[in-house]
Parts: sequence; structure tokens; C-alpha cells
Amino acid sequence: MEVLEKILKCGYNVKLVSFSAIDFYLNSKLKDNYVYVVTDANLVEISRLFDEIIYGFEFFDFGIKENEKIYLIKSGDYPDFPFIIQYFTYDLKSNKFKNIFESFNHIKRRQTFLKENFDNQLIALIENAKLLSKYNIEIEVNYSKIKFSPLNPSTQKELLTMMLIGDFPELGFRLLLNNNFIESYWPEMYKMIEVEQIKDYHPEGNVWQHTMETFKYRKRKDFILSLALLFHDIGKAFTSEFDNKRFYKHAQIGANICGKFLKKLEFDDNIIKKVKSLVKYHMLPEAIEKIPKNKLEIIKEEVDLNLLFELYRADISSSYKKLNNYYKFKKYIKNL
Repeated sequence: MEVLEKILKCGYNVKLVSFSAIDFYLNSKLKDNYVYVVTDANLVEISRLFDEIIYGFEFFDFGIKENEKIYLIKSGDYPDFPFIIQYFTYDLKSNKFKNIFESFNHIKRRQTFLKENFDNQLIALIENAKLLSKYNIEIEVNYSKIKFSPLNPSTQKELLTMMLIGDFPELGFRLLLNNNFIESYWPEMYKMIEVEQIKDYHPEGNVWQHTMETFKYRKRKDFILSLALLFHDIGKAFTSEFDNKRFYKHAQIGANICGKFLKKLEFDDNIIKKVKSLVKYHMLPEAIEKIPKNKLEIIKEEVDLNLLFELYRADISSSYKKLNNYYKFKKYIKNL
């Protein structure tokens, strides 16, 4: 927490709010990619402390990037911004938690609430999707009057990241899907719903249902792996049948679509490169024994084989659940 300690040392107040405060209460660590902060230091004062300031976030004045984390900062003593659980806070200066509106008790009871007169249903939907993905709580909110106004890339990126690093991303995605968010903002993903699959190979359902099922089989919440799981079969919605192959080159096509989508949400080039390579080679384990060793050595320079096999394991486990090939292929790689 070097960013927060640096602000504190200059005499300013710093509070963790929302998910960051609750996660810190539960684990005493800030594990998420995003850290939500309120401070009485203003932008000018913060600019003197840090070289790179990031802008473009809903309801935050700016962000500061440190290693893999982005600290989203709101200036003011206690600003009113519409986080559903923003009233659970941790004051780093006094080392005290505050739970003004029983936010944490709602989480423990697996329920949530909206502040009175919450008129921005789009932000309510986004916040509830993140809540579901992190804590698997019950959501009872009617989004019948939601207005799908433009959302900047930073907000979409933060939403996608927070869901994917949660324990239950499939629940957050389902909430967004059922309330027309996916269709409105991420139409590339929405097309997966239209692609039915042969029940003999995918009894779990269409491409979207299969993709959501893969998250249940992650052994770790690796962000790169989670992005690759989300996009590994997206190419199936954009392929044509060729030479009796229904989803001809869907992995290569999917890698390109994935790259364009992540670029649109302003993800780092390094992340895009890693995710694209996993999507591109996610069918590799099926044919790995037929690939010449010299070609495999080249592929190993492009893709993380450990993550690739985790992707393959989750992919297989979500459908017909026979892992014989997974163990055989992993042994083959180990013996190379």
C-alpha cells in the first residue's frame, strides 16, 4: 500500500471504502486490482506526490497505478457517490472501521440494498454485478427503468476486472445479461448466446452457457486465465463451416476479436498479448502429440503452457468432464 502510505505521510486523511474496506476487514490485505479510496487531499496535492495520474473513471476524480493495482481516488472528506456499500469504511489514520448503514451485515446475510432515491439504475446494476461476483449475495432490484447511456472504457474495464477476479463471475455476468447490459455494451459477447452446440459434446448448452460454466472449474483466480476463459470460444459466433468443420479456425478468429475488444476497453498491450495467445492456442492440447517438437518450442515462447493447460482443464471440465487427455498431455509436456 505504498501509494496510501505516501499520502498519509504528507498529513492527509485516507479511507478505504466499498469493496476495498470490506475485503480489508475480511483478509487484512488488498487483493483486488482496484483499490477504492477517499482522501481529503486534492488533485493538485496528489499530483505533487505521483508522476502518472489516470483519468476517465465514473465517480472518481483520478487514479494512480502502482505495480498491478490501480488506486481509484475521490477527493473530499466524505463525498456522496453512489456505491451501494460505500458506507463501510476503514480509516487508515485512526485504524478504525465504520459500518454506517450495516453494509457488512447485509453481505453476511447475502443480501444487498440501495440507498434511498437511487435514480441511476445503470450504476446500480454495475455495482450489483460486482457484488454478486465477489460475494454471491441475493439481489432484489427492479431495473425496469434503466437507461443505457454511454460508458467510458475505464468504467467498463473496471467492471469486467472486478467480476473476473471474484469467486462467482458467472453470477455477475448473468445479472448483466438478464438486464440487457451485455447486449448494449458488449455485443461481441452477446453473440455467443446465439450459437447452439451439439449436446454430445456440450450438454451444458450454448457457447455462452459453456463459457460461464468454465469459471466454476478455476483452481485460482488468475486474471489472465479468467480473461482467456471468457473469450476462448467467442470466435465460434463469427465462423463459417468449412471442410465439414463447423467452427473452422474459431480459435484464431476468437483471438483477433478478443484483442480488439480488450483494446477498446484500454487494457495494457502486455495483457492483450497474453490473453490472445491463450485463446489462439486453446485447442493445442488436443493435438499436442502430433506437433513437431521444434514447432512446439516456438509456441512455448508465445504462450504460457501452465495457463494454457489450466484453460484446457476448465474447458473440458465444463462440458463432458473427461480429463484423461488433460493428464496425458500434461505428462507429455513434462517429459519434453
